[in-house]
Order: sequence, then structure tokens, then C-alpha cells
Amino acid sequence: MTDIGVAEKALKEALEPGSYGEHLSTEEIPKGVELQFSCLLPGYTDWHWQVTLSKPTVRSQPTVSEINLLAGDDSLVSPPWVPWAERLAEYRKARKEQRESMSKTETDDESKVEPEDTWLDVDENQMDEPVDIDVPDLELASADVEKAKDSKPNANKRGVKPPAKTTRTNRVKKTEKQNKDDNPDSGAE
Repeated sequence: MTDIGVAEKALKEALEPGSYGEHLSTEEIPKGVELQFSCLLPGYTDWHWQVTLSKPTVRSQPTVSEINLLAGDDSLVSPPWVPWAERLAEYRKARKEQRESMSKTETDDESKVEPEDTWLDVDENQMDEPVDIDVPDLELASADVEKAKDSKPNANKRGVKPPAKTTRTNRVKKTEKQNKDDNPDSGAE
């Protein structure tokens, strides 16, 4: 079987019918081959499927390493990711510049009219005061659960029983006995 046949067989097994089209190109890579097929999925114009076949030796049969859906040069892709800290810094910088430009126009303005509150006057670091909301008194719901008729209290009769004597008493007796055994002369006087 040819490399293209192996790649098409892998695409048939992995994808739904009508997801891929004709063979576009073949590229030799070290110890393998990459084959590109057109993508027929709606919304993926200029995208292509890439099947990577590995061949450890020239005479060995190719095996499928991976199947990827890759974007082409004119594909619609998401913009590059920008960390939140950078986006927030840009946002705050733009807001600061807007506030400064507004304050300049206010000082230049001869008629000192009080401006209305705008979104620029709000400081994002200040939190709103808590608001009291009237909530009607709610009654707690109780569950009407009946005991099952076939349940038995303490169904497991083999519960753990406490020891007959406490371990402390046993320890005290053992230590006294050991002391007598270790010093037989001490109690003889």
C-alpha cells in the first residue's frame, strides 16, 4: 500500500465522511513523510489535514504517527494571546490619559459647570457599598422521610466491644511485676 493509501485509510478511520478532500502535497521528513489533504469542514476554509507517517527504514511499512488539522496562510485564526496583566495595564494607561485630557479641558473651560458622572469618574479599585435587600422570611423545608420497613436497627451484631480491662491497669501491673523481677532484693528487707 502506498503512503497516500495509508494516510487516506487513517483519515477514513479517524474522521467523519466528507471531512477531508484530495491529497495536496507530500513532504519528506527524517524517518517519515507528512501528507497534506484539503479540509472540507464548514468554517475551515484554507485549513488542511496533515497525516504524519513514520518509516524507521526505507523498506519498512509506514505507520501513522499523528493526524493534525492545521491553518493555512489565509485562514481565520484567533488573535495572539496577550496576558491579562498586560491588557489591564494598557486599559489603565488609556483611562489615565483620558482623565488627564478631560481635566485639561475642564481647567481650560472658563465656565465651571459641574460635569455629570461618567464612566471615567469611576475608580475600578473602589467597591460599591453593600446594599440591603428585603428578603421575605422563608420557612425551612423539612423532608418527610419514613423509615424503611425492612430496615433493622444495629443490623450488624458484630460491633466492636470495649476491652474487659483497661490497658492502663494492665500496664501498671506489668511494670510492678517487672520491677519486682528486676530487683528481687529490694522487697526482702
